[in-house]
Amino acid sequence: MTPLPILELACSGHSAGPIACVCPRCQRARYVLLTAGLLLIGGCSRQTQVAPANRQLLESLRTAVSAQRADWLEANSKIIDERRASGGMTDTEYEAIEKIVADARAGRWAEADARVTKLAAGQRVTDEDRARLKSQRPAPRP
Repeated sequence: MTPLPILELACSGHSAGPIACVCPRCQRARYVLLTAGLLLIGGCSRQTQVAPANRQLLESLRTAVSAQRADWLEANSKIIDERRASGGMTDTEYEAIEKIVADARAGRWAEADARVTKLAAGQRVTDEDRARLKSQRPAPRP
């Protein structure tokens, strides 16, 4: 049976085993394994991306949560449900946003605020955003 390539990073000329060995090769192997483990545990995932058409709704939800206004929250929730039903929101978007709504409805405003802030901050510029910005750019001056 062929050993895993990562284990070949450690030396084979020690009697203490790769965990206790202090040679540079074993130290490097431990570092690689630790880094890989931390990435798996901590994850290297990004926030759910909200379609540009739903970003204004995300900001409205953020306002409702930060103001702790249940009436605004319910108004946003109604729009969210309508968007999902009409196909204007993906299941992934809906799940991420619904967690925020659920926290707020349960009175966990701080948790909801942390979630919505993290979701909003994690948004990336899309090709659609670039095209919209380019089309709105004023004409160059002569």
